[in-house]
Amino acid sequence: MLKFKQIDYIMWGVKLNKMNRRLISLTVTLLLIFTIMTGCTQENAGETDIEAAGLGKENIQQENLMSIINELTSEKYRGRLTGTKENSMAAQYIADYFKKIGLENPEGLDMYMQSYVQPSIILSGKPVLQVIDEDGKVINDFIYPDNFVLRRLSSDTDALDMEVSMCLIEDYGMLRLHNDELTEKALLLPWEYYNLLNSQNNPADLAEMFGASLVISEFDLSENDLGYNYLKIRPLFDTWMTSKEYKPFIFVDSDTFSKLEEGMKNGKKLKFSCNSEINLRNTAANVIGLIPGSDPELKDNHIIIGAHFDHVGDNMNGSYNPGALDNASGTAVMMELARIIKESRIQPKQSILFIALNGEESGLCGARYYCKNPVSPLEKAVMINLDMVGSAADVPLTIAIASPKSDSSLRDDLTECADNLGISYIKEYEGASDHAVFDNYGVPAVCLINMDLSYGYHSPHDTIKAVNGARVQEIAGLVLEYIVNKAY
Repeated sequence: MLKFKQIDYIMWGVKLNKMNRRLISLTVTLLLIFTIMTGCTQENAGETDIEAAGLGKENIQQENLMSIINELTSEKYRGRLTGTKENSMAAQYIADYFKKIGLENPEGLDMYMQSYVQPSIILSGKPVLQVIDEDGKVINDFIYPDNFVLRRLSSDTDALDMEVSMCLIEDYGMLRLHNDELTEKALLLPWEYYNLLNSQNNPADLAEMFGASLVISEFDLSENDLGYNYLKIRPLFDTWMTSKEYKPFIFVDSDTFSKLEEGMKNGKKLKFSCNSEINLRNTAANVIGLIPGSDPELKDNHIIIGAHFDHVGDNMNGSYNPGALDNASGTAVMMELARIIKESRIQPKQSILFIALNGEESGLCGARYYCKNPVSPLEKAVMINLDMVGSAADVPLTIAIASPKSDSSLRDDLTECADNLGISYIKEYEGASDHAVFDNYGVPAVCLINMDLSYGYHSPHDTIKAVNGARVQEIAGLVLEYIVNKAY
Protein backbone atom coordinates (compact mmCIF):
# COMPACT_ATOMS: atom_id res chain seq x y z
CA MET A 1 0.00 0.00 0.00
CA LEU A 2 1.41 3.27 -1.01
CA LYS A 3 1.62 6.01 1.47
CA PHE A 4 1.09 9.54 0.33
CA LYS A 5 3.05 12.20 1.94
CA GLN A 6 0.63 14.42 3.70
CA ILE A 7 1.14 18.08 4.03
CA ASP A 8 -0.93 19.62 6.68
CA TYR A 9 -2.18 23.19 6.47
CA ILE A 10 -3.73 24.91 9.35
CA MET A 11 -6.45 27.42 8.43
CA TRP A 12 -8.81 28.75 11.03
CA GLY A 13 -7.64 25.96 13.28
CA VAL A 14 -8.62 23.15 10.85
CA LYS A 15 -6.20 20.68 9.17
CA LEU A 16 -6.56 20.51 5.42
CA ASN A 17 -5.01 18.03 3.04
CA LYS A 18 -4.24 18.57 -0.65
CA MET A 19 -7.70 17.45 -1.72
CA ASN A 20 -9.39 19.87 0.63
CA ARG A 21 -7.13 22.63 -0.58
CA ARG A 22 -8.11 21.95 -4.19
CA LEU A 23 -11.78 22.01 -3.25
CA ILE A 24 -11.39 25.38 -1.58
CA SER A 25 -9.49 26.71 -4.55
CA LEU A 26 -12.23 25.55 -6.90
CA THR A 27 -14.91 27.03 -4.66
CA VAL A 28 -13.17 30.40 -4.54
CA THR A 29 -12.80 30.40 -8.30
CA LEU A 30 -16.51 29.69 -8.80
CA LEU A 31 -17.44 32.41 -6.33
CA LEU A 32 -15.29 34.89 -8.23
CA ILE A 33 -16.90 33.93 -11.54
CA PHE A 34 -20.37 34.27 -10.02
CA THR A 35 -19.50 37.67 -8.58
CA ILE A 36 -18.23 38.90 -11.93
CA MET A 37 -21.28 37.62 -13.80
CA THR A 38 -23.80 39.06 -11.39
CA GLY A 39 -21.95 42.33 -11.38
CA CYS A 40 -22.10 42.79 -15.12
CA THR A 41 -23.17 46.22 -16.24
CA GLN A 42 -25.46 46.89 -19.17
CA GLU A 43 -22.42 47.62 -21.25
CA ASN A 44 -21.09 44.05 -21.10
CA ALA A 45 -24.45 42.33 -21.09
CA GLY A 46 -23.98 40.64 -24.43
CA GLU A 47 -23.48 37.34 -22.67
CA THR A 48 -26.68 37.69 -20.65
CA ASP A 49 -29.65 35.54 -21.52
CA ILE A 50 -32.04 37.74 -23.52
CA GLU A 51 -35.28 36.18 -22.40
CA ALA A 52 -34.22 36.11 -18.76
CA ALA A 53 -33.49 39.81 -19.07
CA GLY A 54 -37.12 40.52 -19.97
CA LEU A 55 -36.77 40.80 -23.74
CA GLY A 56 -38.72 37.73 -24.75
CA LYS A 57 -41.99 38.13 -26.65
CA GLU A 58 -43.82 36.72 -23.60
CA ASN A 59 -43.09 40.05 -21.88
CA ILE A 60 -45.38 41.88 -24.33
CA GLN A 61 -48.58 42.55 -22.44
CA GLN A 62 -51.76 42.51 -24.47
CA GLU A 63 -53.50 44.36 -21.67
CA ASN A 64 -51.08 47.28 -22.02
CA LEU A 65 -51.54 47.39 -25.78
CA MET A 66 -55.33 47.49 -25.59
CA SER A 67 -55.24 50.04 -22.77
CA ILE A 68 -53.24 52.46 -24.93
CA ILE A 69 -55.59 51.93 -27.89
CA ASN A 70 -58.58 52.50 -25.63
CA GLU A 71 -57.08 55.73 -24.34
CA LEU A 72 -56.21 57.20 -27.75
CA THR A 73 -59.63 56.38 -29.18
CA SER A 74 -61.54 57.96 -26.29
CA GLU A 75 -63.87 60.88 -26.90
CA LYS A 76 -61.60 63.45 -25.27
CA TYR A 77 -59.20 63.20 -28.24
CA ARG A 78 -62.02 63.45 -30.86
CA GLY A 79 -60.09 61.70 -33.61
CA ARG A 80 -56.73 63.45 -33.05
CA LEU A 81 -56.80 65.66 -36.16
CA THR A 82 -53.51 67.51 -36.56
CA GLY A 83 -53.96 71.18 -35.78
CA THR A 84 -56.56 70.65 -33.05
CA LYS A 85 -56.17 70.84 -29.29
CA GLU A 86 -57.17 67.19 -29.10
CA ASN A 87 -54.18 66.23 -31.24
CA SER A 88 -51.91 68.20 -28.90
CA MET A 89 -53.45 66.39 -25.94
CA ALA A 90 -52.67 63.03 -27.55
CA ALA A 91 -49.06 64.14 -28.14
CA GLN A 92 -48.78 65.09 -24.47
CA TYR A 93 -50.16 61.71 -23.39
CA ILE A 94 -47.41 59.95 -25.37
CA ALA A 95 -44.71 62.31 -24.05
CA ASP A 96 -45.85 61.66 -20.46
CA TYR A 97 -45.65 57.92 -21.16
CA PHE A 98 -42.09 58.25 -22.49
CA LYS A 99 -41.13 60.18 -19.37
CA LYS A 100 -42.78 57.64 -17.07
CA ILE A 101 -40.86 54.68 -18.51
CA GLY A 102 -37.61 56.64 -18.53
CA LEU A 103 -36.77 57.18 -22.20
CA GLU A 104 -34.09 59.79 -22.83
CA ASN A 105 -35.12 63.11 -24.28
CA PRO A 106 -33.12 63.57 -27.51
CA GLU A 107 -30.84 66.59 -27.54
CA GLY A 108 -32.56 69.75 -28.73
CA LEU A 109 -36.12 68.66 -27.97
CA ASP A 110 -38.45 70.09 -25.35
CA MET A 111 -39.73 67.15 -23.27
CA TYR A 112 -39.72 64.72 -26.20
CA MET A 113 -41.56 67.18 -28.48
CA GLN A 114 -40.21 67.95 -31.93
CA SER A 115 -42.39 70.92 -32.82
CA TYR A 116 -42.92 72.01 -36.39
CA VAL A 117 -45.23 74.25 -38.39
CA GLN A 118 -48.12 72.58 -40.17
CA PRO A 119 -50.69 74.73 -41.98
CA SER A 120 -54.21 73.67 -41.19
CA ILE A 121 -57.73 74.49 -42.33
CA ILE A 122 -60.51 73.40 -39.97
CA LEU A 123 -64.17 74.22 -40.49
CA SER A 124 -65.52 76.36 -37.65
CA GLY A 125 -69.17 75.93 -38.61
CA LYS A 126 -71.43 74.21 -41.10
CA PRO A 127 -71.16 75.66 -44.64
CA VAL A 128 -74.29 77.07 -46.27
CA LEU A 129 -75.46 76.13 -49.79
CA GLN A 130 -78.70 77.64 -51.10
CA VAL A 131 -80.61 78.57 -54.23
CA ILE A 132 -81.93 82.14 -53.94
CA ASP A 133 -84.03 84.48 -56.09
CA GLU A 134 -83.23 88.01 -57.13
CA ASP A 135 -84.55 89.35 -53.80
CA GLY A 136 -82.40 87.00 -51.76
CA LYS A 137 -85.29 84.74 -50.82
CA VAL A 138 -84.21 81.15 -50.20
CA ILE A 139 -85.74 78.75 -52.75
CA ASN A 140 -83.74 75.66 -51.72
CA ASP A 141 -81.68 75.20 -48.57
CA PHE A 142 -79.35 72.20 -48.57
CA ILE A 143 -78.10 70.38 -45.49
CA TYR A 144 -74.41 69.83 -44.73
CA PRO A 145 -73.13 67.09 -44.86
CA ASP A 146 -76.28 65.17 -45.87
CA ASN A 147 -76.83 66.93 -49.21
CA PHE A 148 -73.35 68.30 -49.89
CA VAL A 149 -69.77 68.04 -48.70
CA LEU A 150 -66.87 70.41 -49.13
CA ARG A 151 -63.78 68.71 -50.51
CA ARG A 152 -61.45 71.63 -51.21
CA LEU A 153 -61.20 75.01 -49.58
CA SER A 154 -59.02 77.99 -50.29
CA SER A 155 -56.49 78.91 -47.66
CA ASP A 156 -56.38 82.57 -48.59
CA THR A 157 -59.31 83.55 -46.42
CA ASP A 158 -61.12 82.36 -43.32
CA ALA A 159 -64.55 83.44 -44.57
CA LEU A 160 -66.27 82.88 -47.91
CA ASP A 161 -69.62 84.45 -48.76
CA MET A 162 -70.73 84.60 -52.38
CA GLU A 163 -73.84 84.92 -54.53
CA VAL A 164 -73.09 83.83 -58.09
CA SER A 165 -74.82 82.69 -61.25
CA MET A 166 -74.63 79.01 -62.19
CA CYS A 167 -73.47 77.41 -65.43
CA LEU A 168 -74.15 73.78 -66.37
CA ILE A 169 -71.39 71.87 -68.17
CA GLU A 170 -73.61 70.38 -70.90
CA ASP A 171 -70.93 69.04 -73.22
CA TYR A 172 -67.22 68.39 -73.11
CA GLY A 173 -66.59 71.13 -75.65
CA MET A 174 -67.46 73.75 -73.05
CA LEU A 175 -64.27 72.84 -71.22
CA ARG A 176 -62.01 74.50 -73.75
CA LEU A 177 -59.49 77.01 -72.57
CA HIS A 178 -60.41 80.67 -72.36
CA ASN A 179 -64.17 80.06 -72.23
CA ASP A 180 -65.39 83.39 -70.84
CA GLU A 181 -68.86 81.89 -70.34
CA LEU A 182 -67.53 80.12 -67.26
CA THR A 183 -65.85 83.12 -65.62
CA GLU A 184 -67.07 84.00 -62.09
CA LYS A 185 -69.76 81.30 -62.25
CA ALA A 186 -70.60 78.31 -60.14
CA LEU A 187 -69.84 75.40 -62.49
CA LEU A 188 -72.31 72.51 -62.27
CA LEU A 189 -70.45 69.35 -63.29
CA PRO A 190 -72.61 66.26 -64.03
CA TRP A 191 -71.31 62.89 -62.91
CA GLU A 192 -70.39 61.71 -66.40
CA TYR A 193 -68.13 64.70 -66.97
CA TYR A 194 -66.61 64.45 -63.49
CA ASN A 195 -65.79 60.82 -64.21
CA LEU A 196 -64.30 61.69 -67.60
CA LEU A 197 -62.20 64.54 -66.23
CA ASN A 198 -61.06 62.48 -63.26
CA SER A 199 -59.37 60.03 -65.60
CA GLN A 200 -57.29 62.87 -67.09
CA ASN A 201 -56.72 65.44 -64.35
CA ASN A 202 -58.27 66.81 -61.16
CA PRO A 203 -61.81 68.17 -61.74
CA ALA A 204 -61.32 70.39 -58.71
CA ASP A 205 -58.89 72.46 -60.78
CA LEU A 206 -61.60 73.62 -63.21
CA ALA A 207 -62.39 76.73 -61.22
CA GLU A 208 -58.80 77.92 -61.42
CA MET A 209 -58.57 77.01 -65.12
CA PHE A 210 -61.59 79.07 -66.15
CA GLY A 211 -61.69 81.77 -63.52
CA ALA A 212 -64.90 80.34 -62.06
CA SER A 213 -65.97 81.01 -58.48
CA LEU A 214 -66.40 77.35 -57.48
CA VAL A 215 -67.18 73.90 -58.85
CA ILE A 216 -70.12 71.73 -57.78
CA SER A 217 -70.03 68.13 -58.91
CA GLU A 218 -72.72 65.47 -58.78
CA PHE A 219 -71.71 62.50 -56.64
CA ASP A 220 -73.30 59.58 -54.80
CA LEU A 221 -73.54 60.59 -51.13
CA SER A 222 -75.77 57.72 -50.04
CA GLU A 223 -74.67 55.46 -47.22
CA ASN A 224 -72.87 52.24 -47.97
CA ASP A 225 -73.48 48.81 -46.49
CA LEU A 226 -71.58 49.78 -43.35
CA GLY A 227 -73.92 52.68 -42.68
CA TYR A 228 -71.69 55.59 -43.54
CA ASN A 229 -70.33 57.52 -46.48
CA TYR A 230 -66.64 58.37 -46.53
CA LEU A 231 -67.27 61.84 -47.95
CA LYS A 232 -69.66 62.72 -45.15
CA ILE A 233 -67.45 61.65 -42.31
CA ARG A 234 -64.35 63.29 -43.71
CA PRO A 235 -65.77 66.17 -45.70
CA LEU A 236 -62.76 68.48 -45.94
CA PHE A 237 -60.08 66.67 -47.90
CA ASP A 238 -57.18 69.04 -48.34
CA THR A 239 -56.71 70.09 -44.71
CA TRP A 240 -52.98 70.64 -45.14
CA MET A 241 -53.13 73.22 -47.89
CA THR A 242 -50.79 76.12 -47.65
CA SER A 243 -51.12 79.48 -49.33
CA LYS A 244 -52.39 78.50 -52.76
CA GLU A 245 -55.69 80.22 -53.56
CA TYR A 246 -57.81 77.21 -54.35
CA LYS A 247 -61.45 77.74 -55.17
CA PRO A 248 -64.09 75.68 -53.33
CA PHE A 249 -64.94 72.26 -54.72
CA ILE A 250 -68.20 70.69 -53.57
CA PHE A 251 -69.85 67.29 -53.99
CA VAL A 252 -73.65 67.16 -53.95
CA ASP A 253 -76.12 64.28 -54.20
CA SER A 254 -78.14 63.75 -57.37
CA ASP A 255 -81.34 65.28 -55.99
CA THR A 256 -79.47 68.41 -54.90
CA PHE A 257 -77.76 68.61 -58.29
CA SER A 258 -81.16 68.46 -60.05
CA LYS A 259 -82.49 71.30 -57.89
CA LEU A 260 -79.41 73.39 -58.63
CA GLU A 261 -79.85 72.76 -62.35
CA GLU A 262 -83.53 73.72 -62.14
CA GLY A 263 -82.66 76.91 -60.27
CA MET A 264 -80.10 77.82 -62.94
CA LYS A 265 -82.66 77.34 -65.71
CA ASN A 266 -85.07 79.62 -63.84
CA GLY A 267 -82.48 82.37 -63.52
CA LYS A 268 -81.80 81.84 -59.82
CA LYS A 269 -78.45 82.29 -58.13
CA LEU A 270 -76.32 80.18 -55.87
CA LYS A 271 -75.45 81.33 -52.37
CA PHE A 272 -72.45 79.73 -50.70
CA SER A 273 -70.84 80.71 -47.40
CA CYS A 274 -68.26 79.01 -45.26
CA ASN A 275 -66.25 79.93 -42.19
CA SER A 276 -63.07 78.15 -41.28
CA GLU A 277 -60.20 78.36 -38.86
CA ILE A 278 -57.12 78.81 -40.96
CA ASN A 279 -53.69 78.79 -39.39
CA LEU A 280 -50.75 78.77 -41.73
CA ARG A 281 -48.38 78.85 -38.74
CA ASN A 282 -50.04 76.15 -36.68
CA THR A 283 -47.69 74.21 -34.41
CA ALA A 284 -47.78 70.44 -34.33
CA ALA A 285 -45.29 68.00 -32.86
CA ASN A 286 -43.72 64.61 -33.32
CA VAL A 287 -43.00 62.84 -30.02
CA ILE A 288 -39.54 61.22 -29.83
CA GLY A 289 -37.87 59.10 -27.14
CA LEU A 290 -34.42 57.51 -27.16
CA ILE A 291 -32.71 54.44 -25.75
CA PRO A 292 -29.02 55.08 -26.48
CA GLY A 293 -26.72 52.27 -27.58
CA SER A 294 -23.91 51.06 -25.32
CA ASP A 295 -21.34 50.10 -27.94
CA PRO A 296 -18.99 53.01 -28.81
CA GLU A 297 -18.74 51.81 -32.41
CA LEU A 298 -22.43 50.97 -32.90
CA LYS A 299 -24.34 53.54 -30.85
CA ASP A 300 -24.63 55.94 -33.81
CA ASN A 301 -26.60 53.25 -35.65
CA HIS A 302 -30.30 53.78 -34.99
CA ILE A 303 -33.31 51.53 -35.31
CA ILE A 304 -36.32 53.83 -35.70
CA ILE A 305 -39.68 52.44 -34.55
CA GLY A 306 -42.32 54.83 -35.91
CA ALA A 307 -46.11 55.06 -35.88
CA HIS A 308 -48.40 57.99 -36.66
CA PHE A 309 -50.74 58.91 -33.82
CA ASP A 310 -52.89 61.46 -35.65
CA HIS A 311 -56.22 60.65 -37.29
CA VAL A 312 -58.97 62.45 -39.24
CA GLY A 313 -60.87 64.12 -36.42
CA ASP A 314 -64.45 65.24 -35.79
CA ASN A 315 -67.34 64.93 -38.25
CA MET A 316 -69.28 68.02 -37.12
CA ASN A 317 -72.44 65.96 -36.73
CA GLY A 318 -71.96 64.66 -33.19
CA SER A 319 -69.66 61.81 -34.17
CA TYR A 320 -65.90 61.50 -34.42
CA ASN A 321 -63.50 59.01 -35.96
CA PRO A 322 -61.70 57.10 -33.18
CA GLY A 323 -58.88 55.75 -35.35
CA ALA A 324 -58.32 52.50 -33.45
CA LEU A 325 -56.79 50.37 -36.20
CA ASP A 326 -55.60 53.51 -37.99
CA ASN A 327 -53.44 54.11 -36.03
CA ALA A 328 -53.81 53.81 -32.31
CA SER A 329 -52.82 50.17 -32.89
CA GLY A 330 -49.41 51.00 -34.34
CA THR A 331 -48.83 53.69 -31.73
CA ALA A 332 -49.59 51.19 -28.96
CA VAL A 333 -47.07 48.69 -30.34
CA MET A 334 -44.39 51.39 -30.51
CA MET A 335 -45.09 52.46 -26.91
CA GLU A 336 -45.19 48.91 -25.52
CA LEU A 337 -41.89 48.04 -27.20
CA ALA A 338 -40.33 51.14 -25.66
CA ARG A 339 -41.50 50.00 -22.21
CA ILE A 340 -40.20 46.44 -22.58
CA ILE A 341 -36.78 47.44 -23.87
CA LYS A 342 -36.35 50.22 -21.32
CA GLU A 343 -37.41 48.02 -18.41
CA SER A 344 -35.10 45.15 -19.44
CA ARG A 345 -31.85 44.60 -17.57
CA ILE A 346 -29.64 45.03 -20.60
CA GLN A 347 -28.87 47.93 -22.86
CA PRO A 348 -28.81 47.56 -26.65
CA LYS A 349 -25.55 48.02 -28.49
CA GLN A 350 -27.31 50.08 -31.17
CA SER A 351 -29.52 53.04 -30.33
CA ILE A 352 -33.29 52.80 -30.67
CA LEU A 353 -35.52 55.77 -31.47
CA PHE A 354 -39.25 55.68 -30.82
CA ILE A 355 -41.14 58.27 -32.89
CA ALA A 356 -44.85 59.02 -32.63
CA LEU A 357 -45.27 60.79 -35.95
CA ASN A 358 -47.84 63.53 -36.50
CA GLY A 359 -49.60 64.74 -39.63
CA GLU A 360 -49.61 61.46 -41.55
CA GLU A 361 -53.24 61.91 -42.55
CA SER A 362 -52.44 65.45 -43.67
CA GLY A 363 -49.77 64.54 -46.17
CA LEU A 364 -47.02 62.76 -44.18
CA CYS A 365 -46.09 66.14 -42.70
CA GLY A 366 -44.48 64.92 -39.47
CA ALA A 367 -42.29 62.41 -41.27
CA ARG A 368 -41.23 65.04 -43.80
CA TYR A 369 -40.21 67.40 -41.03
CA TYR A 370 -38.31 64.75 -39.12
CA CYS A 371 -36.32 63.66 -42.17
CA LYS A 372 -35.34 67.26 -42.79
CA ASN A 373 -34.44 67.69 -39.10
CA PRO A 374 -33.34 64.28 -37.77
CA VAL A 375 -32.12 63.87 -34.19
CA SER A 376 -29.75 61.12 -35.34
CA PRO A 377 -27.89 60.49 -38.63
CA LEU A 378 -30.29 59.15 -41.27
CA GLU A 379 -27.43 57.47 -43.11
CA LYS A 380 -27.00 55.13 -40.12
CA ALA A 381 -30.68 54.36 -39.57
CA VAL A 382 -33.36 51.88 -40.53
CA MET A 383 -37.05 52.56 -40.05
CA ILE A 384 -39.95 50.26 -39.14
CA ASN A 385 -43.33 51.94 -39.65
CA LEU A 386 -46.32 50.50 -37.78
CA ASP A 387 -49.58 51.51 -39.47
CA MET A 388 -52.87 49.65 -39.02
CA VAL A 389 -51.61 46.52 -37.27
CA GLY A 390 -53.73 43.79 -35.74
CA SER A 391 -56.96 43.96 -37.70
CA ALA A 392 -59.88 41.98 -36.28
CA ALA A 393 -60.69 40.91 -39.85
CA ASP A 394 -58.94 38.02 -41.57
CA VAL A 395 -56.47 40.23 -43.38
CA PRO A 396 -52.86 39.09 -43.74
CA LEU A 397 -49.92 41.06 -42.44
CA THR A 398 -48.24 42.98 -45.23
CA ILE A 399 -44.53 43.69 -44.98
CA ALA A 400 -44.18 46.50 -47.47
CA ILE A 401 -41.44 48.63 -48.94
CA ALA A 402 -42.28 51.92 -50.61
CA SER A 403 -41.63 50.93 -54.22
CA PRO A 404 -39.94 48.27 -56.38
CA LYS A 405 -36.83 50.46 -56.38
CA SER A 406 -36.63 50.65 -52.57
CA ASP A 407 -33.91 49.03 -50.47
CA SER A 408 -35.36 45.64 -49.49
CA SER A 409 -32.70 44.60 -46.94
CA LEU A 410 -34.83 45.51 -43.92
CA ARG A 411 -37.84 43.71 -45.38
CA ASP A 412 -35.68 40.62 -45.89
CA ASP A 413 -34.62 40.73 -42.24
CA LEU A 414 -38.21 41.10 -41.02
CA THR A 415 -39.55 38.31 -43.22
CA GLU A 416 -36.84 36.05 -41.83
CA CYS A 417 -37.99 36.93 -38.30
CA ALA A 418 -41.61 36.28 -39.32
CA ASP A 419 -40.63 32.88 -40.71
CA ASN A 420 -38.85 32.01 -37.47
CA LEU A 421 -41.92 32.95 -35.44
CA GLY A 422 -44.38 31.22 -37.75
CA ILE A 423 -46.14 34.47 -38.70
CA SER A 424 -47.78 34.45 -42.12
CA TYR A 425 -47.33 37.52 -44.32
CA ILE A 426 -47.31 38.87 -47.83
CA LYS A 427 -44.71 41.12 -49.41
CA GLU A 428 -46.03 44.19 -51.19
CA TYR A 429 -45.39 47.83 -52.06
CA GLU A 430 -47.01 50.67 -50.15
CA GLY A 431 -46.11 54.29 -50.71
CA ALA A 432 -48.85 56.12 -48.81
CA SER A 433 -47.48 56.03 -45.27
CA ASP A 434 -44.61 57.56 -43.32
CA HIS A 435 -41.96 54.98 -44.26
CA ALA A 436 -42.13 56.26 -47.85
CA VAL A 437 -40.67 59.59 -46.71
CA PHE A 438 -37.75 57.86 -44.99
CA ASP A 439 -37.25 55.74 -48.09
CA ASN A 440 -37.05 58.91 -50.17
CA TYR A 441 -34.19 60.05 -47.92
CA GLY A 442 -32.29 56.83 -48.50
CA VAL A 443 -33.25 55.09 -45.25
CA PRO A 444 -34.09 51.37 -45.49
CA ALA A 445 -37.73 51.45 -44.43
CA VAL A 446 -40.60 49.01 -44.08
CA CYS A 447 -44.29 49.33 -43.28
CA LEU A 448 -46.07 46.64 -41.27
CA ILE A 449 -49.77 46.87 -42.06
CA ASN A 450 -53.00 44.87 -42.06
CA MET A 451 -54.61 46.53 -45.07
CA ASP A 452 -58.21 46.27 -43.87
CA LEU A 453 -60.59 48.86 -45.32
CA SER A 454 -63.77 46.89 -44.66
CA TYR A 455 -64.29 47.68 -40.99
CA GLY A 456 -64.92 51.39 -41.38
CA TYR A 457 -61.73 53.05 -42.55
CA HIS A 458 -61.62 56.71 -41.49
CA SER A 459 -65.08 56.43 -39.98
CA PRO A 460 -66.83 56.26 -36.60
CA HIS A 461 -66.71 52.48 -36.99
CA ASP A 462 -62.94 52.32 -36.45
CA THR A 463 -63.31 51.53 -32.76
CA ILE A 464 -61.36 49.19 -30.55
CA LYS A 465 -63.64 46.41 -31.87
CA ALA A 466 -61.74 46.69 -35.18
CA VAL A 467 -58.57 45.51 -33.40
CA ASN A 468 -57.60 41.97 -32.44
CA GLY A 469 -55.43 42.19 -29.34
CA ALA A 470 -53.69 38.87 -29.96
CA ARG A 471 -52.68 39.92 -33.48
CA VAL A 472 -51.38 43.27 -32.22
CA GLN A 473 -49.34 41.35 -29.66
CA GLU A 474 -48.03 39.03 -32.37
CA ILE A 475 -46.80 41.92 -34.51
CA ALA A 476 -45.17 43.53 -31.47
CA GLY A 477 -43.37 40.22 -30.97
CA LEU A 478 -42.15 40.28 -34.56
CA VAL A 479 -40.62 43.74 -34.18
CA LEU A 480 -39.08 42.79 -30.83
CA GLU A 481 -37.51 39.72 -32.44
CA TYR A 482 -35.87 41.93 -35.05
CA ILE A 483 -34.62 44.42 -32.45
CA VAL A 484 -33.10 41.69 -30.28
CA ASN A 485 -31.38 40.11 -33.28
CA LYS A 486 -29.94 43.38 -34.57
CA ALA A 487 -29.39 45.65 -31.60
CA TYR A 488 -28.01 43.25 -28.96
